[in-house]
Amino acid sequence: MADSELVQRLKRSVEEWNAWRRDQERDFEPDLTRAVLNNVDLTGADLSNSRLAQAELGAATLKRCDFRGADLVDAYLVGANLEGARMAGAKVMRARLRGANLEGAAMVNADLEEAALAGASLRRANLSGANLREATLTKADLTEATLTGADLQRARLEGADMTKARLRKAILLHADLQRSVLNGASLVGAVCQSTVFIGATCTSTDLRNIDGRNADFSQAILQDADLRKADLGRAVLIGTDLASSNLEETVLREALSDATTLWPQDFDVREAVGANEAARLDAEHRPVVEEVTDDISLSLEALSAVEGLKESEAKWIAGQFTLDPNSPAFEAQRQTLADDKSLGEMLTWMESVFEEKLTDDEIEASLSEAERLREEEARLDRELRTEIQNLPEAERETLEHIDQMRRQLRDWSRELPEELVSGLLDQKVDEGGEDK
Repeated sequence: MADSELVQRLKRSVEEWNAWRRDQERDFEPDLTRAVLNNVDLTGADLSNSRLAQAELGAATLKRCDFRGADLVDAYLVGANLEGARMAGAKVMRARLRGANLEGAAMVNADLEEAALAGASLRRANLSGANLREATLTKADLTEATLTGADLQRARLEGADMTKARLRKAILLHADLQRSVLNGASLVGAVCQSTVFIGATCTSTDLRNIDGRNADFSQAILQDADLRKADLGRAVLIGTDLASSNLEETVLREALSDATTLWPQDFDVREAVGANEAARLDAEHRPVVEEVTDDISLSLEALSAVEGLKESEAKWIAGQFTLDPNSPAFEAQRQTLADDKSLGEMLTWMESVFEEKLTDDEIEASLSEAERLREEEARLDRELRTEIQNLPEAERETLEHIDQMRRQLRDWSRELPEELVSGLLDQKVDEGGEDK
């Protein structure tokens, strides 16, 4: 517990407190543990090396306070004003700082792991080398903040404003930056593996040399972004605007894109992504593996339950594949696609999904859904036949005649000799090259 005399001295006068602190040994650590200092004005107080763990400083005025080396673990600082505070090396783990004002605060090498900073203002704050692992910075204002070398692994930065922030060599592994604003920010050399940039705005952002492998840039705006020598291997680029980005020497090996991805003019996406992967992802050439009898559909719900699978990947797979690994046609499908390495790997992975990932309940649900769809198809077929029977005789005979001609044409085309078909295809009407 806090020393009550120290608490009273601090509340009585900041000038008196600071004068008293100057008379103490340099390594003196005032014990203010669990002190209740809500709404108190302590502007300019020397609280360096103080023990303030679990202290209550809600809505307190702490402008230009010296917290260097202080222990603020689990402290309550919601709505506090820490503008210009000096917090280098401070321990602020799990502290609650929602809506706090930390504008211009010096927090070099501070430990803010799991700190709650949602809605906080950190404009022009210096967080170089700070530990912000798993910190919550949702909708925080980090405009022009310095986070050089900061550790932001698994930090939550959804909707945060990081305009012109400096994040050189920052570690953003698995961090969530959905809908964040990074206009004019510098992330040169940052580690962004598996980082979520969905819907982020990165206009004129410097992303040179970032390690963005497996990052998700779906729907992100990267206008005039500098991605030279960035590694975006296996990154998700569905709906991403890269039309005016600099992709010189950017690694895009096996990146996931589709027809909604905007590439720079004359950019050879097939060469950058890889011929096999580009062919697989191209909207006009995506192979659809179908099994028409007793199939198990890879539903989006089932895929979403697979650990480690991104939502965008689940959507793509669910829309493209219908497989039954136990069907006679499955092995034939594998052989047909064996020459395409990426597709072969996809099929192997999907087999493991059925064998190892899906639960019995999920498989049963898929089978039930397939049965329901077959029954629905049969019902619609019966209704169609009934409607045809109710048509006037002349119209019904016309429909039956058209159907008969269609079947005859199909059978006739199958009986044509292969040599004749090849010859017909090779013939041209004229030198213009139009097919006959």
